[in-house]
Amino acid sequence: MESIFFSSLDLGSRMSEDPKAGVVDADCKVQGIANLFIAGSSCFVTAAAPNPTLPLIALSIRLSDHLKVKMKRQ
Repeated sequence: MESIFFSSLDLGSRMSEDPKAGVVDADCKVQGIANLFIAGSSCFVTAAAPNPTLPLIALSIRLSDHLKVKMKRQ
């Protein structure tokens, strides 16, 4: 069996509601693992523009807002 190696800063932990199609859900939580979140360009569903800084900042802010609400409930 031939192995294929792929490396990229983006797309390594793709976001999807379906655990079979992605690693993290819409809240950047790793599928099937409690309290493990990923905030990075690897969560992008498709390759980002040449400079992914703004989408990455937006994703990180969205995750921090989600975690603040989650922590207040506990």
